[in-house]
Amino acid sequence: MSDTVVGALIGSGVTVALELSRLLLLRKKPRRIVFEEINKDPELVTFPSNSPIGVTINNLPVTKPSKVTWKVHNESSEPIKPDSFIQVRFPKATPIYVSIVPQSANFQAVKNQRDVLLKIEYLNPSKEHKDIYQLEVICDGKPEYEIVGSGIGWSTRTTRKVPSFVYFSLGMLAVLLLGAVSTGILLVKTTHGVNNWAASIAALTAGFVCATIVLRHAPFELKIKK
Repeated sequence: MSDTVVGALIGSGVTVALELSRLLLLRKKPRRIVFEEINKDPELVTFPSNSPIGVTINNLPVTKPSKVTWKVHNESSEPIKPDSFIQVRFPKATPIYVSIVPQSANFQAVKNQRDVLLKIEYLNPSKEHKDIYQLEVICDGKPEYEIVGSGIGWSTRTTRKVPSFVYFSLGMLAVLLLGAVSTGILLVKTTHGVNNWAASIAALTAGFVCATIVLRHAPFELKIKK
């Protein structure tokens, strides 16, 4: 293996190690309740406009059934006791059915015409206590939503589950960047007679840059844009 490739790999490895160390040092997170969207079905059932078949949920007629599912948890290292309701707003849909798993007296929901009010007595840190709930809402209409809720020392945050292919794509991007940079440095070294020391330094720097670009743009958390 050439000095150029070794330098690029060392640079990438050191950058990844430094970035992971930074994340560990800053791992203390604000007291926030996270709503991670894990599934959204804009059309559960579709029928032709002239179809005599109808859909009812809880004895209510539904014309455009849709569903959204979240994983709800406390991402901080301290328990959260919300002092107010958390509101899940549906500007273009009517909530028909709400499910919370596992069922608990600490986590209750009340559905209205355009929103769902959530009452959470307390929520322990998910990392230490595995205090995780799954919230599912079936609506009539487009499942566009907004989650609003905050209080003394706590707030909410909405994210979307990142598909595995995104991480695979980022890994492939890093490999391609390193390959392209290493090839370019080798070409310059061969053509212009650059010594091994200078080529290694250039590859080391390129490894730092490539790894930093990938890490800084990796979607570890995707905020949902309205």
